[in-house]
Amino acid sequence: MRVIRTAVTIVIMFCFSACTFREGIITNDEVARQRLSWLQIELLLYHEKNKTYPATLREMNSNVEGGAGHYDPEDLKGIIESGVADGYLFRYERSPLNAEGTAPGYNIHVRPLEFGKTGTWSFFSTEATGAHGTREDRPAGTSDPQGISIPRV
Repeated sequence: MRVIRTAVTIVIMFCFSACTFREGIITNDEVARQRLSWLQIELLLYHEKNKTYPATLREMNSNVEGGAGHYDPEDLKGIIESGVADGYLFRYERSPLNAEGTAPGYNIHVRPLEFGKTGTWSFFSTEATGAHGTREDRPAGTSDPQGISIPRV
């Protein structure tokens, strides 16, 4: 329990240090990266309560907490309901159930709906990693850099 709370705190701190909006235009890329961080927080909180990850994001719809008050749960509504927000598609996959009947992990893929028009970054995350990202027109993976900073255009 203490480890999960520590992990949530680290993710929250990372989100607000690495994803803080700078002066200028806030791009879809920045918003998608920040919402991915928030989604990771919500999944950690869900796992802490349920000892498993949800089968779908819709399953956690009524349980979204807002990262202990650090963001508005409404900001994740589009992602949870349709998988789409701010020009990006969020695809969540829970890992298969183990012998105890719980899911020990997940993958999240985040891609622009139209690369180059609605976004220029692709992201990937698991329960064990922060976000990986690439500016190439392809899905991001574990071989891509973590802790990415999205430059202003």
